[in-house]
Amino acid sequence: MKNNVFLLMILATQINFGQNNLSPTGDVGIGTTNPVSKLTVNGSLTINGGLSNTLARPFIASGTLVNGEIRGYSNAGTGADDGFLRLSAGGGSSKIVKSYIDLTGYSTIPDMYSNIVFGTGGVERMRIDINGNIGIGIAAPKGKLDLAGQVISYNAAFGQTDVLTSTKNYANFGTNNHGSVLMSSNLYFSDNDFLKVANTHPTMSGGAILIPGNYQQNQGSILFYTNESGSVLADQNYTGAVSMTIRGNGNVGIGTINPDAKLAVNGTIHSKEVKVDVNIPVPDYVFAEDYKLKTLKEVEDYVKENSHLPEIPSAKEIDKNGLMLAEMNMALLKKIEELTLYAIEQEKKTETIMKYVQTQDKYIVDLNKSLLNQSERLKKLENKINL
Repeated sequence: MKNNVFLLMILATQINFGQNNLSPTGDVGIGTTNPVSKLTVNGSLTINGGLSNTLARPFIASGTLVNGEIRGYSNAGTGADDGFLRLSAGGGSSKIVKSYIDLTGYSTIPDMYSNIVFGTGGVERMRIDINGNIGIGIAAPKGKLDLAGQVISYNAAFGQTDVLTSTKNYANFGTNNHGSVLMSSNLYFSDNDFLKVANTHPTMSGGAILIPGNYQQNQGSILFYTNESGSVLADQNYTGAVSMTIRGNGNVGIGTINPDAKLAVNGTIHSKEVKVDVNIPVPDYVFAEDYKLKTLKEVEDYVKENSHLPEIPSAKEIDKNGLMLAEMNMALLKKIEELTLYAIEQEKKTETIMKYVQTQDKYIVDLNKSLLNQSERLKKLENKINL
């Protein structure tokens, strides 16, 4: 009887644990007869308490090790990883990391301590380093945002952005002493606050727009360069020909880097029209009744002594000080108006002389008639005497 009861108990145990297994290696399977680890559960697992592990880097596997994994590493021991979370996807017969998020820097890729690293295809794509710098395509970011590659943006806006120096066709944003940025097609802000624009290839002909930094000779200015050949991605020693300059005081120079006026042009100006606002009076006062017009004798004496007209700068003065267009035009207009007055005066004198000449002509005609009459009378007297 006792033997029968014992057999019944063994039978009931086999019925209740038919889907569980305790393997000879000590692995326990719940819901499976083929455990692959110390505890293999085929189904949901609920833990109401804490879960601890003494391994340096325990992991929780999703699927198989060759297909993917989720790892949560501990912070125990000397030099241990802090807060490690790793999501990876792989394939094949061996475990190869292809896509991952590395919160401590532990990976097969070196130099990742205390970083957050994002990778795809087994290649690092982005990281946040221990200093808070973000690098995209760069393993050692030098600024808060350091990018290696092309940036495409729509409706982007930047405010108070410092940028770093680079040498290729990519943008590298960050902070340095003077600020710089380099973008494709050779749009280039150098480390001295230079903006340069040129062709795609740095050794081809092109131009440049330079904004010198604080310590440069032309600080506070904007210089526009043209260059027939050579490198347009040069530094502050760019050797192209300066075509136009905007100085810090607002002066603009074309063909000169030292404009001494609001617009200084070293060359010829071709324009259909030029409008000049003058700040000196237009010399209509010449026609006032109380205007004292110099006599031609006074003008003659002045010219003999000075070799130029009164109120007109001499050749030496023009060579030294240049020609003020508005002042010269007003001075020439004054001389034209004075010449008009001289002409009017001469016209009056000429009319007076002509009237006098006409009077003299009439007198001469009358005199000739009188002489002719006297001649005829003399002839008559001669004839009478001869008789």
